[in-house]
Amino acid sequence: ALDRMLDDQLIRRAATRAHLTVSEDDVDEFIGRMATERGATPEQIYAALLQEGVSRTEYRSYMESEVLQLRVLQARVRGRINITDADLQQAYRRAVREAADQTVPTIAHVLIGVAEDSTPDQVAAARVRALEVVRRARVGEDFGNLARQLSDDTASRESGGVLGEIQPGSLPEELDRAITALAAGGVSEPVQGPAGWHVLRLVSRRAVEPPPFASVRDRLYAALVNREMLRQRGIYLRELRRTVSIDDRLDATRAAAAPPAR
Repeated sequence: ALDRMLDDQLIRRAATRAHLTVSEDDVDEFIGRMATERGATPEQIYAALLQEGVSRTEYRSYMESEVLQLRVLQARVRGRINITDADLQQAYRRAVREAADQTVPTIAHVLIGVAEDSTPDQVAAARVRALEVVRRARVGEDFGNLARQLSDDTASRESGGVLGEIQPGSLPEELDRAITALAAGGVSEPVQGPAGWHVLRLVSRRAVEPPPFASVRDRLYAALVNREMLRQRGIYLRELRRTVSIDDRLDATRAAAAPPAR
């Protein structure tokens, strides 16, 4: 917190020297843009923050500091950043390598539902039913037929329990882990989720195809600029600190407040 306060003062000092200011309209525009990116309105942002104990005034003051810092950095360090085509190609190749390790699974399941007010005995009984589904599937019974006969998921039951492609991270963590561990055609042990016990079957895995370079070039460029701006911000703040004398009295304060040694 102390470092942030110090950085803020240094940025304001630099802004004054560069004749840079931030108006209320600038803050409104910045907050509006952030709200739009989150699919909300500024008033919704203010209301959500108020529930967390952050007032409108406090939030706008924080945003004013952020906008001012961005203006100072744009004026002082943006010129130091030079993203070349070679940098973009390197970032793209790295993204392609990462995509090569990613797959999108197609999943089917049988859900043995558990009501929210179920007793522990009822939860255990539902798990026993799920274990019977696992046993029957692993000895060769058709998984689709088992889903049509036994699943409590009415949305997928008639399609044999098929949920389609599941994007990694879109399910609760315990279900994601179980899917990751499955080989094609494999059937999981019962996994407890919010709706009950799931028996999962991995239908197939599809390799993620990397998008063409041209379609992601602008996004890669923005990511590299943001990363380099963060690095240059640290360098610039260190440069600013060398222009002032900082008297850190925290150690002395801690020493005075500490109980005497025994």
